Amino acid sequence: MQSAHRREVARSDRRWLMVWAAIFLAMFGLFAAAHGIYRATGPHPEVQVFLRRVKHHARWLIPGLKSRPNWRGGDVHLLGDHVLRHPGSAASGHDAQRGNA
Repeated sequence: MQSAHRREVARSDRRWLMVWAAIFLAMFGLFAAAHGIYRATGPHPEVQVFLRRVKHHARWLIPGLKSRPNWRGGDVHLLGDHVLRHPGSAASGHDAQRGNA
């Protein structure tokens, strides 16, 4: 048989779980409704610019993501102190095009 204290603690735990679940579901519903309103009211370029700036600043907070987001590094690979270039990069004509510009 459980003691009165254990029953009270279990009851309190269930209440806190229900409060947490209610808050979580309410916030989820609020964000879903806000997202629906945002999508229904059309494009918002100022929000897209704001999100792009936030992503840019967030990349500086995450170690290892300080390079440009879509930069593939071209054909340059760094190995220690050595820089290796892919043999196809010279044949692609990019350097020649840059020289002509």
